[in-house]
Amino acid sequence: MTDSCDRIEELLVDEATEGLSAEAERELEALLRKHPEVDRYAFQRAAAFALLSVSGPVAERMPQGPSARILAAGEKLTQEWD
Repeated sequence: MTDSCDRIEELLVDEATEGLSAEAERELEALLRKHPEVDRYAFQRAAAFALLSVSGPVAERMPQGPSARILAAGEKLTQEWD
């Protein structure tokens, strides 16, 4: 993984978990322009999913279609970052 990819990942995790300063936001925007293949919201979706998974019982199971798409997107993201 390149240094810029490492930095994008770091910034995306920070954005999803604690938010970014204005300076970090500008840095992330610049890096994302150089790497348009990066899914900016992948970590936010993962953080939301993690939060929901520990928030208590789910009233109903997620339908198979969305569940499969989420799992496939996570696998694709993992492969892209390796």
